[in-house]
Amino acid sequence: WEDVKHLKYDILLIFGGGFALAHGFEKSGLIIYLVQQLTFVQHISVFWMLLFISLTVTVISEFASNIASVQLALPIIAALSKHFPQEMSLKLLFSCVLSASVGFILPVATAPNTIAFGTGRIPLSNMYKAGFWLDLFSIFTISIYCYCFL
Repeated sequence: WEDVKHLKYDILLIFGGGFALAHGFEKSGLIIYLVQQLTFVQHISVFWMLLFISLTVTVISEFASNIASVQLALPIIAALSKHFPQEMSLKLLFSCVLSASVGFILPVATAPNTIAFGTGRIPLSNMYKAGFWLDLFSIFTISIYCYCFL
């Protein structure tokens, strides 16, 4: 019981909330609905799909935690990837996971952004400018990496 007293509940709540959200998406049929709406992507080249996934997950991770971004996007991409060969599925899933770590524009995107902005030495406008280019670079880098090396 002594160990439970020192347990960090905020981390537990983040993980639990993400799992509950993903479970709710699955049980409500939202994942199936979204996959049906995204069936047109089967005719798009792999690179453009990777770019789309990376961009979408990066935008989500600007407003949500990395864990929540993955738990939101990964079940949808996993369901969608069942329509593709296994090596392509791995590329799609990997681009999702890597892109969730990208988030340089907003202070709420990651803890380091919040800490840097909290010092008061970095204006929000500078974060927007530098973060936009870092996000863009990261999106293309992740897409190229997943396309060429996985």
